[in-house]
Amino acid sequence: MAGAVFLETLRRSWKQILYWGLGLSIYAAYPFLMLPDDVADMQSFEDMVGAFDEGMLRAFGISDATMLSTPEGLIGYSFFGFLLLIMSIYAVIAGLNVTANEEDSGIMNVMLSLPINRWQIVVEKLLAYTVMLFGICGFMWLGLMAGHQFASIELSLSGADYAEGILNVIPGTLLVMCFTAFVATVLKQRTFAIALAGVFVAVSYVIDMIGRAANSEVADAVREISIFSHYNGSEILIAGISAVSFLVIGVIALMLAGGAVVAFERREIIV
Repeated sequence: MAGAVFLETLRRSWKQILYWGLGLSIYAAYPFLMLPDDVADMQSFEDMVGAFDEGMLRAFGISDATMLSTPEGLIGYSFFGFLLLIMSIYAVIAGLNVTANEEDSGIMNVMLSLPINRWQIVVEKLLAYTVMLFGICGFMWLGLMAGHQFASIELSLSGADYAEGILNVIPGTLLVMCFTAFVATVLKQRTFAIALAGVFVAVSYVIDMIGRAANSEVADAVREISIFSHYNGSEILIAGISAVSFLVIGVIALMLAGGAVVAFERREIIV
């Protein structure tokens, strides 16, 4: 029955692609509406944020106020700057749906009574939610392209640039999803898994914020343990993807997925 869990998960949860996709596509188009009619007028954005403390600006992902004086910088910060934090919500929900929610509702007992290996349940569910993640990303790309068409100024950005920005959020989202699935298979209480996953995201975000604000070698070293430090969404349209960070976060996500498989194989679940 290979693929049965994968297809059933997609059948039951495909609407999440629409809900998340439509909402985020609207959010993606919104920054383009903030663009003025003339590029020269974008200096006002730099002047507005330039009055704030530099440490506070760095904490919120603005390394230099001048980045907001360009369309690439403004769109990158307005949409991609907080995208991983938003997608972490989807990731936690998806991670819980791998095993914890099914156990809590009693559906897992039915699934385990079928001729399906335990590892298939975890692997195929993770794959299904990964496919849905790509579907959501597709909607976001369409939202960015729609906003691009309605922009009041000519933009040098292309569809490939927007695709690269969206691709950048996938490893971090998968890491949070796999981390949630892992702790959910290790812990017996669903509420504990939710709390731990939430703390993981929150603490990671705070560490990144404090590290940016401190702007020191020690703070930069500590920031490396935060998934948000490897995301750098605010400047993705300017600097592009960091291949090293992309691969490191992706490998950690795979390791956590493997840990979830092993932990679920060892779980004692009465059928």
